[in-house]
Amino acid sequence: MQCDDQGNTGPENAVFVVAPGGTLRNCVIGPAQVEGVHCEGECVLENVWFEDVCEDAVTFRQERGTSYVVGGGAFNAVDKIMNHNGGGTVVVQNYYAEQFGKIKILDRELESDTSREDTSSIPEIRMRDMKLPDSPFV
Repeated sequence: MQCDDQGNTGPENAVFVVAPGGTLRNCVIGPAQVEGVHCEGECVLENVWFEDVCEDAVTFRQERGTSYVVGGGAFNAVDKIMNHNGGGTVVVQNYYAEQFGKIKILDRELESDTSREDTSSIPEIRMRDMKLPDSPFV
């Protein structure tokens, strides 16, 4: 699979789909994967690494609550590493990113929903070779 051959993507293209309240830890997701991980609710990702990111490494789809990304990292992201398609909070700690466009992006259609709670916390992140000149946090 080439990144430019991906077409429509979603959980059916993910390597892992994490159920609400689930944890995924200590794994490496190799190259040529359309989608990496989809969190269908609050989730914890610990020490999860992505060799080459096509569409997104992680997509968060929770309506509320807090998800955590602790450790791990991503390389060679065509665009964004994380996509937040829901509400709640995503906390990213001790993460490494190299050759990427953005760390995290909010779904533009959801940004105008004032009833939607959304906060982010991204402490202690190491970045190298960001591809775009603007902010990595959108």
